[in-house]
Amino acid sequence: MKNSQTLIGLIQNFEGFAPTLTDDVGHAMIGYGCDLSVIEAKKYIGKTITKEEAVTLLLSRLQPVVDFINKVVTTQLTQNQFDALCDFVYNVGAGNFYGSTLLKKLKQSDYIGAAEEFAKWNMAGGKVIPGLTKRRLQEKTLFLS
Repeated sequence: MKNSQTLIGLIQNFEGFAPTLTDDVGHAMIGYGCDLSVIEAKKYIGKTITKEEAVTLLLSRLQPVVDFINKVVTTQLTQNQFDALCDFVYNVGAGNFYGSTLLKKLKQSDYIGAAEEFAKWNMAGGKVIPGLTKRRLQEKTLFLS
């Protein structure tokens, strides 16, 4: 499966646009939530990117997520389910998803049970984050639609 405009819009909405480097809990970020390595971040110091450049960077960061979902999710998915999972993995990381109960339930074709797992991923630093709660609800709603 491939990403869709729905997925791109979802990521853009929740990540927001940062035209310059920002620090997100010790991670160098730019554009639409694009996490940069130390080496990558150096080339953006003191620079501003356009929204078009941010979309290009987002698509480059999203492709490994798409490939990962296509590889590890062996059950049939709708486009909305695929998009919800890609947004989730883009945000929480492939390693977290790979060991999750959400993936385990998907592998058992328990789509309802998998959908219920999204809500459990709304914390950062041991605290519930309202923005993550909202994002997980939107992912669940998209997944079930």
